Amino acid sequence: MFTTLLALAVLSCTPAGEIGDSDPEPATLDETIERLDRMILTSEKMLEDLKKMHHNSEMIFRAVTGCPSDHRCEELKRDIEEQIDARGEK
Repeated sequence: MFTTLLALAVLSCTPAGEIGDSDPEPATLDETIERLDRMILTSEKMLEDLKKMHHNSEMIFRAVTGCPSDHRCEELKRDIEEQIDARGEK
């Protein structure tokens, strides 16, 4: 998944005119460094966003199930995953 996100970040950092050019001019070292810096920043932002999304989904799960402890929440998750897997096997 990270590779896919990184590939999307690379494409988003490339100007549209460069993608279709048959004979693009080689980028200077400074331009390449700037692009890589933007890719790193974009990747770090995406990672932080994914961490927030995961945290939010955990909090939603806890609110919906009302599980009293971390251990009980993990048990509930395993039970739900097993039920989903069992339905998919039919």
